[in-house]
Amino acid sequence: MSEKLKYWLASVFFTFVFEICVLLGAFFVMEFLDGDAIIFPDTYIPLFIVLTGGLISLAAIALLNRAHDRIFGISVNMMKFGRWGMTALLMGLIIIEAVMIWYSYKIAVRNNYIQANQIVRVLFLILLAFVAVSIYVRNYDNLRSRMERIDRLVSEGSIHKLRRFGMLVESSEKNGQLHGQLRGSAKTGDEVNVLFPDTGDLRARIAGLFTAEGEIREAENMEVTMVLEGKDGRTIGPLVQYTVVTDVDPAASMRKIIRAENPRLNAMLYGLAGHHEDDFFMSTFIYDMCHAAFIVPSPSSGPTFAHDIVDVPDTPLHSFLTVSSDASKDMRAVAVFTDWNKLRSYPPAVRREGMQCTLMRFCDIIRHLKEKDTGLIINPGCGNTFYLSRTMIDSIVALEGYQEEFGASYSAVSQD
Repeated sequence: MSEKLKYWLASVFFTFVFEICVLLGAFFVMEFLDGDAIIFPDTYIPLFIVLTGGLISLAAIALLNRAHDRIFGISVNMMKFGRWGMTALLMGLIIIEAVMIWYSYKIAVRNNYIQANQIVRVLFLILLAFVAVSIYVRNYDNLRSRMERIDRLVSEGSIHKLRRFGMLVESSEKNGQLHGQLRGSAKTGDEVNVLFPDTGDLRARIAGLFTAEGEIREAENMEVTMVLEGKDGRTIGPLVQYTVVTDVDPAASMRKIIRAENPRLNAMLYGLAGHHEDDFFMSTFIYDMCHAAFIVPSPSSGPTFAHDIVDVPDTPLHSFLTVSSDASKDMRAVAVFTDWNKLRSYPPAVRREGMQCTLMRFCDIIRHLKEKDTGLIINPGCGNTFYLSRTMIDSIVALEGYQEEFGASYSAVSQD
């Protein structure tokens, strides 16, 4: 039995004990409030036992939740309480309201009539339960550990959940055959996104995968020939060179909080070494980079808080996670990531206390660079790492197209 399962099963047991204590406590209190009930002095002893047992059970649930979350990495939970404890409290609230409604019904039957205030009380309890459940559902994700939330974001970013793949189309033929290096695992029949260099995209399906030996059903991290077909069953192709075929959804199709998927840029980064002398490739690569929304880890100035995965903040960031240069420890490059999958592979960005992940555009990142920041390092520690120096940033900003779309050149922020 895994350690995670042990923690979960123990939490289920203590949750059951807690809810029994809540149920008994609610009955004790309602009997006390009921005018026709008689409470004897020795009744307070079991009531004390029930309250003590409930508090101990709730504390045990919170500790087990924290121990469980630590397996995934840094745990950032609202009030450091955890979702298991909040779930137990919500269930307890519903149990208390159910007992109160039951006693309202019991009193009405005993008196042979229903008072208006009893109806109002029941409606209020139902409304309170609805509000409590709504708040719980809306904030539940913030109660997860950071790595669990990142795993969920990785899963939501791909058509096939945690299995993801991408291929940069290096050449294509009139019969629709697409040639390129596949990264990840793809299967015949998989639904894919076709992302064109001009930012257009369409949905398609893999109709066939081929190697030099012939047709295959599944391919992983290899040179392949791929054939795609549209919804009408017709073969798609030929495609523009450097089109990307992937099961990762582009950021524009996602909710704001997870708009940190850049499948086109990822594929271009992998192809950079072999195509950097191609002017069309480089212009496409720069376009993709300038229009990307990167994940930027930054140390929090205060204590770690629940929303450590946030959208672009209202106030300027004062520091970034940086990677020291080999030449000088005083010179550092700001670490940015193209997607959550790359971020989770870099421990300093996700397993350090007080680290906040912010989504920022390329033009916003370079405006926040400080004098000692030597540039940007994209996806440090990953297979498609790329270092963008100050000189290269200056060259990009000086381009007429960049200035027309994003504004004039940037200047470094003075060192604090």
